Amino acid sequence: MSSSLALPTLDALLFHDGFAAALALAGNAQAHLSGHRRLRDLAYGPRESHRLDLYIPRRFVHPAPIVLFIYGGNWQMGSKKLYPFLAHTFTAAGYLVAIPDYRKYPEVRFPEFMHDIAAATAWLKQHVPQYGGNPAQLSLMGHSAGAQMALLLACDNRYLAAEGIHKCQLASVSGIAGPYAFTPCEDVYGDIFGLPPHCEPMHAHRHLDGSEPPTLLLHGRRDHLVPVANSRKLYREMRRAGSSVEIKLYDRMGHLDILARASRKLGREGIVARDLLGFLADKRSAAVALDTLDHRLGAQIGEDIIEVA
Repeated sequence: MSSSLALPTLDALLFHDGFAAALALAGNAQAHLSGHRRLRDLAYGPRESHRLDLYIPRRFVHPAPIVLFIYGGNWQMGSKKLYPFLAHTFTAAGYLVAIPDYRKYPEVRFPEFMHDIAAATAWLKQHVPQYGGNPAQLSLMGHSAGAQMALLLACDNRYLAAEGIHKCQLASVSGIAGPYAFTPCEDVYGDIFGLPPHCEPMHAHRHLDGSEPPTLLLHGRRDHLVPVANSRKLYREMRRAGSSVEIKLYDRMGHLDILARASRKLGREGIVARDLLGFLADKRSAAVALDTLDHRLGAQIGEDIIEVA
């Protein structure tokens, strides 16, 4: 797949697309009135862009699961300030939500922004208990370029390993309309990622070993900016590798309105929000059940050893 991407950012589209303006303005106005508090600009690293906003439900069951959302924007633009509407979807269901900023091109090139997101993940793992979160239930999620970053972080273990974490310690990862399979040409993307074969490390499917966290890929069939073939290819490769992966394709959605449908307040009944929340709930229940079984087995083994002794 050649580099013909023209990925818009939500902030850029605010000035050019009435739908995006309605999405951000209406969604964030509703989120402002929602039942969560927002801790702004928590530092997860030394750089000015190493800041995240943490959304905490006013009422939730301790310790709460966590969603780390990575926004898109061509790996060049974007801001955490634009996504309260998305945070509201998950805080309303009892999740803590972290949305980090990160360094972008031309300040840095690949893979530096990957190290930023890995550092944000490690910071959350370490610090989120003081906010009522459960570090063992941290899920990654991203849209567009952010989805590419989320899936790469969950597949190529080197970034998390540098922070003392293994990818299997993530509860799950969800990618919304991600450009997982495109190949940079001699344009800005070639400058960001390098040209073939040097750009191969950007592709999540090159790093699969079957130990990836449970994965959900979502894509609109009418996405003309990031074709649905990107998610289909990654799905096939993950299945071949023995990874736990699901895919959902939506007939009448494009690149931006799929993000609107990830809001419970916007879009046609928030179908994408329902699918995301259902996936997270399923994986959380499975993880809790496995953890409980491990504890019970551990206790039984301990009893057996005592009886033998």
